[in-house]
Amino acid sequence: MGSVLDHAEAIRERRVAGATLQSLADEYGVTRERIRQVLMSAYGTTWSEKSGAVRDDDREQRMLTYRKTVLVALAAGERLTRTDVMARAPVWVGTTDDVMGPWNWAVSHAQTTSETPDAEIFASMRRVWKASGAAPGPMPRKTYDKNRVPGVDLSGVRITQRMSWREACDAVGIPQSTATRRLASYTRLSAADATAWVAAFLAQSAGGGAGGGMGTADEYDTWAKSRQAPSMGAVRLATGSWNEVRQQAVVALLTWLDSTDDDALERLAEYGVPTKSGVSQYSDDDIARWKTEYATGEYVSIPAMARAEDIPTSTLRYHLER
Repeated sequence: MGSVLDHAEAIRERRVAGATLQSLADEYGVTRERIRQVLMSAYGTTWSEKSGAVRDDDREQRMLTYRKTVLVALAAGERLTRTDVMARAPVWVGTTDDVMGPWNWAVSHAQTTSETPDAEIFASMRRVWKASGAAPGPMPRKTYDKNRVPGVDLSGVRITQRMSWREACDAVGIPQSTATRRLASYTRLSAADATAWVAAFLAQSAGGGAGGGMGTADEYDTWAKSRQAPSMGAVRLATGSWNEVRQQAVVALLTWLDSTDDDALERLAEYGVPTKSGVSQYSDDDIARWKTEYATGEYVSIPAMARAEDIPTSTLRYHLER
């Protein structure tokens, strides 16, 4: 079998450590089959299963080390999305679950924002306002989205990632509705209280594994309704965006846990829920009036009532069902 046998022990050691047959063949200038024959002749095995296990163990250890690095960065306030986590992984991964495992809830989805200059946004809003027939009166975001030109005008969601709808309308000179003017005068939820509620939600719903939640805004809305928690509208008004408050909540949770061990996840169920929701984005008087008017049948439907009050149907339904 030639001189390759003289290196059988070295080949065995490399193979057991995880080297592939092809890499050994390239190193010794022979075929892959020749390396296999040497191992089988000298030791009766190629260690394929064992070497695979060694590689799997090494991969798992590298991923665990990387996971701790990610958690430390998140606890320090670094903005890391799932795309970031996958791109920086030391080995190929299919999903963030491959990296984060039971800590997957701690990493958020990427939130895309537009690079469109404010001046172009305001020009679109002004044009849509006039074309929709809303001018010279108020233009709710729903009206804007219904009349905008896709691909030409940014959606209302993209605009409100940059600024509040009220701020955008003020910049364009679009008047505010009566409901929006009332809203501006209300005492709002503080950013600290909003973060505390979102952290409690992540701890109970996502970190606690209830339903395998991933800590999305929609999941928060469902969770909040059953706990008299602030509405998603109130949270966004206090913090600017869901991703921003979610990131701060993750920092609060990871700091509270003070550990990157999997066992620490069991403590998430102990994370406290605020005893009261603070203030809503709408006054208690308005909410009580809506409930009374709806119960007495003054409005034929929730959508009709929402149009009359100039608020989103989902927001009205949220308060009527609480």
